[in-house]
Amino acid sequence: QNGIVWMFQYETSTPTLYAFNPNDLTQEYYDTNQNAARDKVASQKIKRVNPMVANGRVYVLTNSKLKVYGLLQ
Repeated sequence: QNGIVWMFQYETSTPTLYAFNPNDLTQEYYDTNQNAARDKVASQKIKRVNPMVANGRVYVLTNSKLKVYGLLQ
């Protein structure tokens, strides 16, 4: 009921993390390009990444950083 489906697209020049409505995958809630100045995952193409979800946050390891996404406080 309150879930989110997370998808990470890494095979592009702009890697992107997406959040979708689990009941309707055509409804995108969020992606990291909506506010790229704040949320951009990486500035270069990166290797395969497996985001981890824990405690209401999404953790993404890039080539040189650990990015953490969650509700803005």
